Amino acid sequence: MLELLLLLPMMVLIAFSWQLATIDLKEHRLPNQFTLPLIAVTVSCLLVYGAITGQWQKLFQALLAMLLTFAIGWLLARFADLGMGDVKLLVSLNGWLAWHEPWLIAISLAIGLMAANVLALAVWIKRKDPKEHIALGPFLLLGFYLTAFLPSWQIITAVVESLA
Repeated sequence: MLELLLLLPMMVLIAFSWQLATIDLKEHRLPNQFTLPLIAVTVSCLLVYGAITGQWQKLFQALLAMLLTFAIGWLLARFADLGMGDVKLLVSLNGWLAWHEPWLIAISLAIGLMAANVLALAVWIKRKDPKEHIALGPFLLLGFYLTAFLPSWQIITAVVESLA
């Protein structure tokens, strides 16, 4: 039953996803009012669950993934064309995925970035403007949800089995 704590960040993300995607598509930004609480919930849930269950290695790899995501993302936001809202969103998403398996981060990013590139190519062909910005947040969410489905399902089935 304690495993439900691992699903809490997912539930918060589901609650915020529509607003995040809508705002990012309209305004090309992901507001702190959504991304920062998501980071706080993810860190809190992983810390509590890791401490109670003694899964220190998983906790360490999740926190390390969050730290590396922020550091690399900050560099990309500063010197490339990635928004800090995308970085903050990725911090929580990558921490949750790294808890389960660190390589899930690569799959999630690959799916999200490939989908974003397909749209960017279509926009470029249609408008002939390769510098036009696209909202990355909805594609990062898409990649995350497709990648997080199996770990989420495993948590749900474990909880259901423990109740039976």
